[in-house]
Amino acid sequence: MSYPTKNLTPGSRGNEVAQLQQFLVEQGFLTPQQVATGPGIYGPQTTAAVKQWQKANGVDNTSGPGYWGPRS
Repeated sequence: MSYPTKNLTPGSRGNEVAQLQQFLVEQGFLTPQQVATGPGIYGPQTTAAVKQWQKANGVDNTSGPGYWGPRS
């Protein structure tokens, strides 16, 4: 199980986003079917999944919920 170490925000695209999406699938916050609608695209479903992951893991996301970064 690996996750990206690069800061990612809604609207980002690329391999790091695909890696984040796979991590979220492995953690149960996204389904493979959801990823299939926009692989490698940090859209609304990925943003919602990151928010859920942050909440479940006690991450302070007051500076930007749904953003993947050092706190996550």
